[in-house]
Amino acid sequence: MAHITTVSHGDYSSVPRRSYLSTEPFNTVFFSYSTALVNQVYVGTFSSVSGANATNCPAGRVLHETGKKLFPGANSGVNDYMVSVYDPISMLTGFINPNQPIFSLMNTDRANFLLDGPKGAGTGLTASARANALYTRGDVLAGGRLDLSGNALIYGNEYDIGNLSISSSIAFTPGLDVGTATMVGGTVTGPFIKKSVSTSAVKANSYVFLTHSTLVNPGFLSAEDVAAGSFNIVSYSTLYATADTGTVNWMVINRI
Repeated sequence: MAHITTVSHGDYSSVPRRSYLSTEPFNTVFFSYSTALVNQVYVGTFSSVSGANATNCPAGRVLHETGKKLFPGANSGVNDYMVSVYDPISMLTGFINPNQPIFSLMNTDRANFLLDGPKGAGTGLTASARANALYTRGDVLAGGRLDLSGNALIYGNEYDIGNLSISSSIAFTPGLDVGTATMVGGTVTGPFIKKSVSTSAVKANSYVFLTHSTLVNPGFLSAEDVAAGSFNIVSYSTLYATADTGTVNWMVINRI
């Protein structure tokens, strides 16, 4: 570990400055390391950091290197490169594998005696801190989970190779809406019957898709008079004595 011998600022340059941000609870990958002499050989052992749990080792915590490192081959019982870090919030210290996917690298050009000051959801004291922004014109390849708590803006095409699972709802801006309308009570004019639908999702340039849900004297469907807040479902048929009184599924998709 680096040692400061004087109060000169020149000594601070040797202080470990690298920090990591946890992207999920890290208590299960946070270890203490000890050695014991067994048959004249020192044997190294990892154990969970005492007192560490998912509550005091949450996602969004900034961890600072202390300077201690463990290397495979040089340290007994070590299979991966490990670094010692401390959490200034919980005051826990232990070893982590910095190359695990649950740790994001923070700014490395900052002395560890400076306070955390991330601008975002929080500083780690009362709310989780946020990592540095990522800007790339290249590919982003994720072998694990893609967890979005904010908005996703996609300006090109989206392709799903495999399964797409949505646990709640999916929202589109400026909007997507679906519903069902019954043609009963619509305005009949000759072979046409018109039924008005109101939804805040529809705009003047929205796409409206229609399909029959139940068939009662069905006709050819069209969406007409599309405007902000409403559109008309029109069914046309000359095959029946009475107008279409079935139900119609509709979907509104807005252009971006």
